[in-house]
Amino acid sequence: MSSANNRIELSKAQSRRDDTLLTVGFNLRKTSNVRAMQSPAGTTLCKRTQVSSLRDLGACVAHFVRRLKPTVNQVSSLRDYSPLTIPLHVVNFSFLSIFLFSGCHKDHTPSEVTSIEALPMSMYFNETSNLRIMHFPADAPAPDSYAYETSDEYVATVDENGVVSGNLVGECVIAVTTDKGISAECKVTVVPRYTLYREPYLVFDSSVADVKAYEKRELQLDGVELLRYRGENMHVDRILYSFENGKLKSCYVVLDDTHYCLQESLNYLSERYYLWVVSEGNEIWFTGKGINAVLSINDNLGVNVYYAAYPKLD
Repeated sequence: MSSANNRIELSKAQSRRDDTLLTVGFNLRKTSNVRAMQSPAGTTLCKRTQVSSLRDLGACVAHFVRRLKPTVNQVSSLRDYSPLTIPLHVVNFSFLSIFLFSGCHKDHTPSEVTSIEALPMSMYFNETSNLRIMHFPADAPAPDSYAYETSDEYVATVDENGVVSGNLVGECVIAVTTDKGISAECKVTVVPRYTLYREPYLVFDSSVADVKAYEKRELQLDGVELLRYRGENMHVDRILYSFENGKLKSCYVVLDDTHYCLQESLNYLSERYYLWVVSEGNEIWFTGKGINAVLSINDNLGVNVYYAAYPKLD
């Protein structure tokens, strides 16, 4: 009787053990409520309530694989692997891992550049600097070559290597084009070091009203043929605008009669105009963009700069 009871208990235990296992391809539904995984020999691997992180699950998988490693006595051929039991969620985890990690090593390197950007740059007169060009996508091979063109050679020029030279104070645009025809534009600003005075209004043939709209200095004399403004600092005495038939023809900036003003005005004009000629009569002539500027010293005005409209001199 005791032996029969033992066989019944053993049969029940075997039945409970079978309910916790999943034979691949069979009884998938029975694993939904399983609370423990067991090896074919009946050894508990890990309880579902104990798996609180991926690390725990990974350890459980590793232990499961070690326990299922066949021995010579257990497996005589590949056919013996067919009835092996594997828990469902372990199978799912394994296939999910393969799917995720197999997609991490694909090569997504772009084949060519689709656009470029030339960064704006600022520089001083007589300085040089390299253009900074970015291409997109950033991990695509860089273009083989670039071509450059400036919108205003008076302000800045650029050579075949993308080196920009600041020629005169002002702004211009440099166009950049790749060997594949992709283009971009870069704004270049040549800024001054010397700011002895605010440059007067030099759009010749303009009206009196145009000059007045531009000027922020104090108006001292308002005439039909002459406008006079007070200088904005201690080094500038006055600014004179001369008109003929209501149109602007010339302008004088009268400076303090000192060596400092003479030197500063020379530097000031050198940043904004090309040096043209030095005369024997205490005059230095500059030119650029159809404007001539003459730095001179005379008995009536002292140190002064005279502006007038002339054809552009090369």
